[in-house]
Amino acid sequence: MNSKKNYTKVHPDYFLMIPFDNPKFIEGYNKFCEELKKECPKEFDENLLQKPQKLHITLALFEVGKDIKKLDKIKNILDSIENDIKKLSEGNITCEFDKFSCFDNIQNTKVIYGKMVEDDSYYRLTKIIDLIIRKLVEGGIIKKENFKQFNINFENNFYNITIHLTLMNTKFLNKGNKEKKKMFFNSQSIMDFISKLKLPICELDKFNLCKMGADEETGLYEIIKNYSLI
Repeated sequence: MNSKKNYTKVHPDYFLMIPFDNPKFIEGYNKFCEELKKECPKEFDENLLQKPQKLHITLALFEVGKDIKKLDKIKNILDSIENDIKKLSEGNITCEFDKFSCFDNIQNTKVIYGKMVEDDSYYRLTKIIDLIIRKLVEGGIIKKENFKQFNINFENNFYNITIHLTLMNTKFLNKGNKEKKKMFFNSQSIMDFISKLKLPICELDKFNLCKMGADEETGLYEIIKNYSLI
């Protein structure tokens, strides 16, 4: 019996994301960070924190490389469904975070994230994500064998992901290190502390097709094209 993986791991270099660039939300996030820096237990390292200008929800990931035709195909697919996305949003999507959670577990945590309230906006957003992933799968951009790698679930003929806003990630601790290694930490004390904090509600009005990696001058993701959600 062949025990080898029956898929080829891909290396994403482009992604779709919803930016959290609303000034009021960034102001609230900065206050959240200041509370952490001031009051959180000694286990907290402020280098874990996501930079405010890079706050986002990831919708989809894909590997493009130097294949310009593939990148054009992604843009064409998204262009073709932009009006359908606007209809699904019903002109308004607000994002509220009522809980915090982590990947992988409390004892060995890699990522701490904000968990979106499962309200009407949440369910409209899940329908939009289903449409986007469905069309990217049909177009051959995302392969089914890579669903697990991309954290895509397909159940009852519906595509979904864990909608999350990354707040802390151990990979940020690796910045500047040539040897990238997976790092984990016990997040119990941090999770207990942030459970008392709250992030502001944010209105979502767009999503962007971006290239992985930040622009050296601005520190922002390089936006290839943006699309309207509402």
